[in-house]
Amino acid sequence: LVYNADETSLIWKYLPETSLVSMMEKTASGFKLCKETVTLLCCANAIGSHRLPLLLVGKSKRPRAMIGVQKLPVVYDYQTKLITESY
Repeated sequence: LVYNADETSLIWKYLPETSLVSMMEKTASGFKLCKETVTLLCCANAIGSHRLPLLLVGKSKRPRAMIGVQKLPVVYDYQTKLITESY
């Protein structure tokens, strides 16, 4: 069997760096950029008949966003220092 796996990063709290401002204002009011990312791993066989559950890797053991969540449709794991590679 042939399987294909691919990962992608999701910057889920990222806000745009620019915004629409009126002619009276020179710049928009400042805000702090949050570049918190999670990594998603997708894996399936070549014909798509067998798909593994999505793997979601974050940096917190118990993220605040998931407080009270008992079940997720993904497999969640954490790594305190995320390693990102650029190709």
